[in-house]
Amino acid sequence: MRRFVIFIILGFALFCSNENSLVGELQNLSKLKAPPETPTGMVYIAASTFELGTDGVTINDNAKPRHDVTLSHYYIDAHEVTMKEYAVFLNEKEMSDNQRYYSSGGSKFDMETFSDVFECGISRNGSSGSYTYTVKTAAAPIVTCDAYPITYVTWQNAFDYCQYVGKRLPTEAEWENAAVGPTTSPNSDDKEMAYATGIVGSNTLLTSLARYDQSGIENYPKKVGSYSAGPNKLYDMTGNVREWVNDGWYEYTGSAETNPQRSSATVVGQAIARGGSFNDNSILVRSAFRVPRDPSNRDASSCATGGSASCGRIGFRCAKDVPSFY
Repeated sequence: MRRFVIFIILGFALFCSNENSLVGELQNLSKLKAPPETPTGMVYIAASTFELGTDGVTINDNAKPRHDVTLSHYYIDAHEVTMKEYAVFLNEKEMSDNQRYYSSGGSKFDMETFSDVFECGISRNGSSGSYTYTVKTAAAPIVTCDAYPITYVTWQNAFDYCQYVGKRLPTEAEWENAAVGPTTSPNSDDKEMAYATGIVGSNTLLTSLARYDQSGIENYPKKVGSYSAGPNKLYDMTGNVREWVNDGWYEYTGSAETNPQRSSATVVGQAIARGGSFNDNSILVRSAFRVPRDPSNRDASSCATGGSASCGRIGFRCAKDVPSFY
């Protein structure tokens, strides 16, 4: 009888212990919040460690050496910022120093179709302090420019826009990680030839996959999303327009890094452009290719044959931190 009572007491104690443990676990679980929904127009990029840069022989040396970078999760825009989106920003941001955000000679390009030249761009009307900005619409046939990427913007223009919409410019590491995605094999030289279309291991990139290597009457960008998405469901990371990133120019050291944060372009005096443009060749649009740029350079180029405007070759997309949900 005595042993039976002891057995009952021990059993009850064990039950209470397990119950307390279970209650504790349930309390811990109740503290967890569901991951926030991905903002409209953005793509969620999971935390990961990837290889930044390349050791290949056909890309400029400043993309070397390849090294490990660990990044926390983040969001990045699925598309380059469009003329329509930038026009909204100009109208909301209108102020006496608006020339900082708008250039009367830029944000436009000509495209020639069936011998007719159509100019895309943003028009400014009114006077200082009361300007209004509208996206041009070409006629005969009607061509709306809303969905074309904004071009002819400085690094500061891009930085200010992203801040204004509650985002930021992506870091260089975030940009390349998002562009390359899971397509390249670790410790493999195919990283040298990776394109953001998901094509790896080949020096050949078909013009049906991205907007690059254009000239003559085709020397202009396409509407965002005109080509299939890359490995992370992002559009136009290869070609179309070059893209500003947040980092100021720096040389790779080869050391492993975690969430690298560089001095901004305005501090360093040189910015970084990624992704290549509509008239860059297949080497310049590779995901590891990086080029230093003056942050005030709007990167103008000649336009399609018959056009009179300067074609800006550089635009941008924004990124955003994922709120902590633990």
